[in-house]
Amino acid sequence: MPPATVPQATTPPMPPSVPPAPPTQPAGGAPGGGGGGIPKWLLFGVPVLIVAIIGAVLATSGGDDEEKVSADGGGGTTSLADAKAATIQIIAEGGIVDPEIGLTEVGGSGSGFIISEDGLAVTNNHVVTGAASLEVIVPGQDDPVTARVLGASECDDLAVIDLEGGGYTATEWAKPQIDQGLEVFSLGYPLGDPELTQTSGIITKTKSSSANAFFATTNSIEHDARINPGNSGGPLVLEDGSVLAVNYAGSDETDQNFALGLPKAKEIVDQLAKGKDVNSLGINGQAVFDENAGISGIWVLSVKSGSVADKAGIEGGDIITRLENTTLAEDGTLNDYCKILRSHDADDTLTVEVLRYATEEVLKGQINGDELELSFSFAQQEAGEVATGESYSGFTQVEDDTGSISVEIPVEWSDFSGAPGELGPSITASTSIASFGVYDAPGVNLLLIQDVPNPEGGIDAGLDAGAVDFAAQCATSEGRSDYDDGLYVGKFDVYTGCGTSGSAFFVLAAFEPGSDFVIIVAVNAITTADLEALDTIKSTFLVL
Repeated sequence: MPPATVPQATTPPMPPSVPPAPPTQPAGGAPGGGGGGIPKWLLFGVPVLIVAIIGAVLATSGGDDEEKVSADGGGGTTSLADAKAATIQIIAEGGIVDPEIGLTEVGGSGSGFIISEDGLAVTNNHVVTGAASLEVIVPGQDDPVTARVLGASECDDLAVIDLEGGGYTATEWAKPQIDQGLEVFSLGYPLGDPELTQTSGIITKTKSSSANAFFATTNSIEHDARINPGNSGGPLVLEDGSVLAVNYAGSDETDQNFALGLPKAKEIVDQLAKGKDVNSLGINGQAVFDENAGISGIWVLSVKSGSVADKAGIEGGDIITRLENTTLAEDGTLNDYCKILRSHDADDTLTVEVLRYATEEVLKGQINGDELELSFSFAQQEAGEVATGESYSGFTQVEDDTGSISVEIPVEWSDFSGAPGELGPSITASTSIASFGVYDAPGVNLLLIQDVPNPEGGIDAGLDAGAVDFAAQCATSEGRSDYDDGLYVGKFDVYTGCGTSGSAFFVLAAFEPGSDFVIIVAVNAITTADLEALDTIKSTFLVL
């Protein structure tokens, strides 16, 4: 028998000092939220807020040996009563992974609707992806059935699951055009209630885009047929029971409710039903942004086993900070992440950088390429060479005056110049540029040398030219090492015991393969905070 109530999930712990940012307002109005904790209006699968985005292993049990029919399978609904009979409650079990404390066992529920007699059903990605097991309560059946995920779309928050058995009542997609004022009904199981709930309203806006910490859809509609936590993945239907859209979020404060509408939802579902993921790495992710801590990225709550993210070595609890050399979630949303996924095919090789928060490791690798490996960290390697210092309050991105180069620097390095140098575009930033010039203040100098006939051949010569002066000012040279960050390659020197402050001095000469420029990056580090800044500079400097 179905349970009398669905277990309520607690809000998952956030990474220390990494609170979720307020969601970006959809066009036409803000769906509420903001402040600390996860916004109430996000309709995760079970009551309280995060639900069913849980677990590190994709459910593989359940389902038949026979091949399922397509998303257009027969047996479509002919009435609102039939649509109710096809609206299901999905119960997920598993765990999310917090970057600091590890696996947290939770369970929860969401909604969905059957689209074929042999058991294909639609729901939200955040309800099912990464769950260890799925059970589905079908109206009129005494016992839950098991289900497995066929395909998912992270950015449009959709998934297709395959229910065990067959002979189900199925829905049909709506035929009419979506018009403002059209009467609609929301069906689902909000707040973990095992009894189906129906609300009614009208279409209030026919098209909008919505990006926040959990999704970045491009074809939403707004309506006032009230939905609540637990409605996630349930259908928005017409009076004849045909499905017009898939609900995913709502706001009590503004009485706005959001659903992914036709034809976009149908187009994506058709692909997911064939076992193909769409705009997905195989994670359940949440955008996090903390300007003070200098952390932004996609917190990976769970990973689908066998997905491209899993094969790359991404784990639950990781924070994906950069994808294709682009810093993620600086606006607190999945928008940049999803733009990158939508700009590439599923089998494209993408560079990726991950912060493994629990171990304070930075890893770099590729999606559909090289697995993640530990990235060199000056904060760890050179910590014994400088004094201990409190971390900087945050980082800010700066450009030179010509718009040719950019980098992220500590906000405390406010003595800044972007004026061109004798050899080309330049950035200098420090607590004191004058003292930085004699190794007595932390800071950075970037210099772009353009129109270089043979960048690779000039790397050693360029470093050798400055080595005499550096060696005279510093007690020790640690030698020259190769450099490769996935975008730029080159070599770097490290000197210690520099100037009266006894600082560590880093100088890099690098170029982008196939280019005709060399970029010089020089950093003076007096404390461990400056070494942390050096790691940030190393991963963010960019020729524009």
